[in-house]
Amino acid sequence: SVWTTYLYTALVGTVIASLMVPFVWSWPDISDLPLILFMGLAGALGQFLLIVAFTYAPASLLAPFLYSSMIWSAAMGFLVFSEVPDHFTILGATMIVAGGFYVRHRERIRAQKQTN
Repeated sequence: SVWTTYLYTALVGTVIASLMVPFVWSWPDISDLPLILFMGLAGALGQFLLIVAFTYAPASLLAPFLYSSMIWSAAMGFLVFSEVPDHFTILGATMIVAGGFYVRHRERIRAQKQTN
């Protein structure tokens, strides 16, 4: 179910993140609390909606929409941190997106053959 997937996703993420905490932890200021809460709620809602989307549509249909997160991440990295993606990042992202579009195209052709 959606809730089981959501629970396991949260548990695995919590365990993996907790393993890294001792090496990078620094206490946040109390003024950071609203931002931390907002990020937690936004992340939880986003993960839940992503899981729900996968119950209504196949992964090959949703993948191109998920690839937009690379564009948004690069844009936010540039706007917030003045980071410009290097050529390896651009090449890797292009390969991932191209592979996704290839799979989508292949699945569409396969579905057409099955209906004929």
